[in-house]
Amino acid sequence: VDSLTEARKSLTRLYTALEGVAFVTTTSSEPSAYRQRFTQVMDDDFNTPEALAVLFELAREVNRAKQENPDQAPKLAAELKRLGAILGLLQQVPQTFLKGTQQQGMPLSESEIETKIAQRIEAKANKDFAQADAIRDELAALGIILKDSREGT
Repeated sequence: VDSLTEARKSLTRLYTALEGVAFVTTTSSEPSAYRQRFTQVMDDDFNTPEALAVLFELAREVNRAKQENPDQAPKLAAELKRLGAILGLLQQVPQTFLKGTQQQGMPLSESEIETKIAQRIEAKANKDFAQADAIRDELAALGIILKDSREGT
């Protein structure tokens, strides 16, 4: 069970890197350094631990690009998705996977979570920040992480 939990956490890290990035199709026939390394380790007796290490390194690069160089992030994310596909990984839409990961074994239904979010928004609007924080903390204790942005929660 611990191995499955760790595998899900690792997969969540990869999907989190892809979250919010628009994918582009690259037409470059020149393989990236990541693809070259990935291919090299896979050709070395199907060395999947090293291949996964390349994916995690690429995921870190995607996360860095999202912050520092947003125009590069889509190309890097496309490469991550392409290399992950070789191992049968990263085939879902990131938001779908992440939403499913968060809901597994949840004691609250999606509608109950939405109700809590609405209560938090109302509390914030009424400047009852203690109540808003308490709701956020309650959801966080259940493994539900709220992200606030200009578009909403």
